[in-house]
Amino acid sequence: MNNDYYVYLHRRKDTNGVFYIGQGRLKRAFTSHKRTESWKEICNKAGGYTVEFIRTDLSRQQSINIENEYLKNQDPNWELVNKVGARDIMEIDFEHIKEFLAYDENSPSGLIWKKKSGSHTKKDMIAGSKDKVRGYWSVRLDNVLYAAHRVVWVLHNGKIDESLVVNHIDNNRGNNKIENLELVTQAVNSRRSVLNRDPLGAGILYTKMSTGYEYWIAYWHDLNSKRASKSFCCKKHGNEEAKRLATEYRKERLIELNKKGAGYNV
Repeated sequence: MNNDYYVYLHRRKDTNGVFYIGQGRLKRAFTSHKRTESWKEICNKAGGYTVEFIRTDLSRQQSINIENEYLKNQDPNWELVNKVGARDIMEIDFEHIKEFLAYDENSPSGLIWKKKSGSHTKKDMIAGSKDKVRGYWSVRLDNVLYAAHRVVWVLHNGKIDESLVVNHIDNNRGNNKIENLELVTQAVNSRRSVLNRDPLGAGILYTKMSTGYEYWIAYWHDLNSKRASKSFCCKKHGNEEAKRLATEYRKERLIELNKKGAGYNV
């Protein structure tokens, strides 16, 4: 099991007040990509944000549980823009799901209702809603929210082992056609996330610490999908040189890993 998840806070630069709590891995805590408009508005008003880690070296489910616990029992001085945390990795009851939901490749979510479930559904209606920020479809049944791609997989293949995850082959989180889904280990999924995370193929991240120091950081995963990184200080090398060094260092590591069968694109 991968223990490279963490739980983090975002603090306003102007007041140091906490306005966001989240969970994730790799560069998630440091990126503004796929944030809500409320989050962006706070950052603009505050002149940016700093990152504080609450817990590290967690499994995905542990990070979800801890984030949700903090959301339920948050500090009264926090003014969070997010009220709901990550969804639990729900065990899907196959018999119950197939009673209400069916796979339909023409549905944008991949699912339709087989019969009415609540006041806002009806037979043959598209099932689910899409998260505009993260890109995933989800469907609510009996007040439980399920990831639509996991439901599609279960309808075709039955129970998902808790050690495995459903991956979108084309990296499009909204494409839940069964031929676009595959069951992989978290280790494989972690390596692929590195390969596909950056459209420039860089796998590097610029970050500015609360101390004021700026870094370019190279990220990669070893053959066991354990995260590794190396930082290059902008003050020491200059911004462009630090970026170049991080890029070259990561490339060298990936070439070494490929000799052992990693399969990275270099």
